[in-house]
Amino acid sequence: MKTAELNRMLAALHGELARAQRLDEETKNNLLALFGDIQSLLQGKPAKPDREKKSLIADLDDHVRDLEAGHPSLSSAIERLVDMLSGMGI
Repeated sequence: MKTAELNRMLAALHGELARAQRLDEETKNNLLALFGDIQSLLQGKPAKPDREKKSLIADLDDHVRDLEAGHPSLSSAIERLVDMLSGMGI
């Protein structure tokens, strides 16, 4: 159940990123890489060697803070993702 919900949330975030016109390419690419790492974890694939679960959440939290002013809906969607991942122990 939670995995399906996370997959829906990731798909929605991909859509939000595509619509975020004022978001710089580096931030978009970083978020897409983080979302890809989450997708890999959900599929049972091992995390990339340089990626720990803690750093995944920390990186997402950093993006939430950076996006709050200019992209509040994207920021709150990522924050919900962080909450869900934390609740699942990821």
